[in-house]
Amino acid sequence: MEITTNDDMTYPIENFRKGNSIILEGKRFRVLPEGLNIDGNLILRNTYIRAIPKNTVVNGDLIMDGSKISKLHGSLKVSGNISAQHTRLISFPATIKSNGNMNFSHSFLEKIPNNYRVRGDLDISHTHILQFPKKLVVIGDLDISYTKIAELTSDLRFDASLYMMGTIITQFKDGLHIKCNLYCEESKLCEFPKKFKIDGNLYGQKILVEFLPDDMVVMGDIDLSYSKIKILPNDFKSHGSVNVSHTKLTGVGERTLIKGNLDISHTNVTLLPNKTHITGNCNMVHCLIKKIGKKFNVNGVVDYRYTKIVDKPKHIKYDHYKEIKDDLL
Repeated sequence: MEITTNDDMTYPIENFRKGNSIILEGKRFRVLPEGLNIDGNLILRNTYIRAIPKNTVVNGDLIMDGSKISKLHGSLKVSGNISAQHTRLISFPATIKSNGNMNFSHSFLEKIPNNYRVRGDLDISHTHILQFPKKLVVIGDLDISYTKIAELTSDLRFDASLYMMGTIITQFKDGLHIKCNLYCEESKLCEFPKKFKIDGNLYGQKILVEFLPDDMVVMGDIDLSYSKIKILPNDFKSHGSVNVSHTKLTGVGERTLIKGNLDISHTNVTLLPNKTHITGNCNMVHCLIKKIGKKFNVNGVVDYRYTKIVDKPKHIKYDHYKEIKDDLL
């Protein structure tokens, strides 16, 4: 079996074997031989190879990043991961199965087969895809960042984190359950649904959401810094730290429970109410806070640099090392 280069020279493919893998990198490579059956990985990074021959079998990973490949034959079999980043690949047959992750980031991908199942992570960020296929199943993480996808369809299933940074999605269906983390930074998301649950962390910097639903549950940290959030509701409970810094937040609801740190620095909050409990530290640097309720409780320390608090309860531990004297405010 021989590989053909751009100058029409041929070389035994065994010359490019490393262990069980075949590694071809660079613009000199143009045509693969037929009948390839590789015990390890097939790496075609940045090559001029435009097609993988019929009945090719790769028992490891198939890496095509930066190559000229624009089409995959339905007889291709891959046991490991498939990566086609920065390629001209527009679509792929439903018969192609991978037991690992599939990464098409920054490719020309426009379509995924209906009823398709990905056994690992699926990355279609920065692609030309406009909508999900019918009944797509992703066992791992799903990354749709910086695509023109406008909604999560009702028959879509993903079992881990959702990455949707910079998307035009504005809202979710009620009852959505994300089983790991949600990354929605700089998206057009403007509303969280009812009965929304995230088993991990919420990363929502610069999103357009103004209010959090009363029944929303986040099991990890919440970062809504630089977002449009205006208020934390009464009875709000977080199982991790909360960062709402650099927002127009005006209030923290009563009976708020933060099982971590609370960062409300550079906000418009004027009052921290009674019956609010923070198990970690509280950052209120550059705030408008004038008063802290007598039953407001912080297990850690409060940093209130450049914030002039008139009524400070004595039971709270303040960060005196960072304290700014009133005459300097």
